Parts: sequence; C-alpha cells; structure tokens
Amino acid sequence: MKYYILLSSFLFNLQGFSKITPPKIDLKEVIIKLKEFNDPTITRNLEADFFKNIIFQNDSIAYFNPNGTLHLFKIKFDSTVSVEKLSKGIYHGSTFNRYLFNNENKLYSFGGEGLWASCSKLLEFNIKNREWFKIEIKNFPFNASKIISSWIINNKLNVLLSLNGNNRSKKFNFIFGEIDMTTFSFKEIGGFNSMYSPDLSFGNKNIIGESNRYIIYENSTLEKCLYGIFDKKSGERLFTNLLKDIPCIDGISYVYLKDDTLFYRNSSNELSSNLINETNIYDRYPMKEIYYDRILENRIYKISAYAIGFIILCSLIIILIKKINLNNYSAKENTFEIEKRLLVNKGSTIKREELDELLGISHLSFDSIKSKRSAMIRTINHNGRLKIDRIRKEDDKRFFKYSIN
Repeated sequence: MKYYILLSSFLFNLQGFSKITPPKIDLKEVIIKLKEFNDPTITRNLEADFFKNIIFQNDSIAYFNPNGTLHLFKIKFDSTVSVEKLSKGIYHGSTFNRYLFNNENKLYSFGGEGLWASCSKLLEFNIKNREWFKIEIKNFPFNASKIISSWIINNKLNVLLSLNGNNRSKKFNFIFGEIDMTTFSFKEIGGFNSMYSPDLSFGNKNIIGESNRYIIYENSTLEKCLYGIFDKKSGERLFTNLLKDIPCIDGISYVYLKDDTLFYRNSSNELSSNLINETNIYDRYPMKEIYYDRILENRIYKISAYAIGFIILCSLIIILIKKINLNNYSAKENTFEIEKRLLVNKGSTIKREELDELLGISHLSFDSIKSKRSAMIRTINHNGRLKIDRIRKEDDKRFFKYSIN
C-alpha cells in the first residue's frame, strides 16, 4: 500500500499541471469565502481578475495569488468551496502583473510593478515558513529595472528585461536571456536598443492556463474578451479557431490545455477541443522572432560601425603613405634635376655662392641657406651619383670651397 502511494505521488509529479481538467467554479461562492478575510487587497477586481491569478494543482485544488500582493490561498472545489490562507505575509504592492508559475511543484512569482516602481525579483513560496523568499540569480544584470516578458519552458525561464535610466554604459536598453531554474544563473542571449512597444511585451497579468509547451492568455476590454495561445518553444502568439469570438469565461465556462490539445467548455457545459496545429490556427504573431531580429540588427550595426571605422582608418593610412611617397618622389625628382646641373661641374671645385645657385637656394635667408645646403649635400651624397666634398680655402681658413666628383 505504501509503495502504491509513493508511485501515485511520483506519477502525479510527472504529469504536472498540463493534465488537469479545471472544475466548474461558482465564482460568487469563492468571493464570499475570500471576503471573510476582510482585506480589500484580496478582493480588489476579484470578479474580473480571478481566473488570471490561479494555478491548479489538480482537478479540485488551486492556488490563488491576488494580483499585486504576496497573499497565497489554497482553494478546494468540491460540493462546497473551502479557502485556506497559506501565507502569513501582508500586502506588498510591488508585484502587479507578475508572472505566477509552477516549476517542479514549487510556486514562483517573477517581476511585477507598483508603488511607482518596478520589481525584477524572482520569489519562491516556502510552504513551511508560509512566506515568499527572494532567489538570488547569478550573473543577473544589476541594473535590470523591469520584466517585460517571461515564460518557463524546459526548466529555463526566458526573460526580456529593460535596464534602468542610469545605465552608464548605454550599451542597450533591453536584454533577452534565460534563467536556469536548477542553478539559478542568468545567461544573456543578446541586447538591443528600442523604444518600449507592446510588440515586445507578453501578458504576464493575463495568463489563465499553462502547459509544458503552451500558455493561454486573455486580453479583455469592456465589451469582450480575446483569447490567444502562446507557444513557449517558438515564442509565437497563436490565434486558434476554437477560441475565436468566444464569450468571457466565468468558471462554468473555461479554457484549458492538456499537452498539445486545447479545450473549451462553454456555459452549457459542452466541451470542444482541437489540436494546436496549423489547421486550427488562423493567425500568428512571432514575438520572440522580433527579439532575435533586433538583437541581430544591433550586432550588424556594431559590426558595420566597426567596419566603417576600420575602412576610414585604412583610408587615412593609405592617404598618409601616398603623401609621404609623393613628397619623397618630388624630393627625388627635384634632387635629380639639381644633380643634372651639378654634373656639368663634375671634377671641378666651385665657390659656395656658385653651389648655392646650382642648388637653387640662393634666394633664401642666410640661416635657411646654411641648413638647406647641408641637407641637400647629404641627400646628393647618399644617392651616390655624385659626391660633394667641402674643402677649406687655403688663403682664408674661415671659408670653404666645394669639390664635385
């Protein structure tokens, strides 16, 4: 008997929440039970938001976490409804629109906002202590300010987060990555700069059902409810024929998942279902693809910027080299012409004034002539076609003559 119980428990843990058939719920009875706690933070917007804030453990037990709070209730649906408060914490107010999810039979709350601030924490509920505790995430960006979207698949918590306004590096505004729920470590996939757009956001506050592969979410207006499926593997919003134009669920009516099968129970208790496949999808929106596209664009932009900078640098170097070569070539051409003039006097000795005329520097000032003459003599001697030697005059040792050989 003990072995059978352990085996049953093991099988239950394996099947997860995706095998659950939600019971028919009398929401009015649930509201009456919750009002007995005499806390307005529990019953705020309860009728409109109740189904977006529960997670089923099995076909008759669910956990309820009112949006924007850290209250946690266990609700049993049987012939009568019973409500048990599991948490001892009080209203906190910074977890509106968080992602409430189950992983390996543990409840987590991720992100949220409220009290003029955003929360980027991962919280785990401890049943023994009856309280939520923050999980430290290794390598998580210290300046993360808001969780834009998040979903759990294969023990990896995918997350798009924004950085705060004091991001000094100005590297990018958004980071997409994943948190390993075994090691609680963050791995960055990529970042990009962008203005915040609804196209980037997936509705953490609107989730009403989840399986290992898919999420059911609801977008409500004053007039109607719109239901869609989110494929956690491909990161796409899917719009299925089964959920097109259905009325808002009320507890008697419900929408739920079992693996790859979508179920809709209407208010007359009639059940319809279909597989989530191409045949039953009339529209899709590739949200995750937008992330990857913008990450790629950001990388291409950086590579292009580096490439342009490299090309400009290379161009400047080439221009500089050409200019140096051109100057050298001009200098050599000029020296060649001077050597042609000096060649006429090869084998003779000439005065300094005559040499200056042949070098073409006689029009310069005295100091300029002196330095220019020395430089040009060195160049001509280095070329090796002619050699100019300075000879001190015998009658006046203060002056020189120049021998051209």
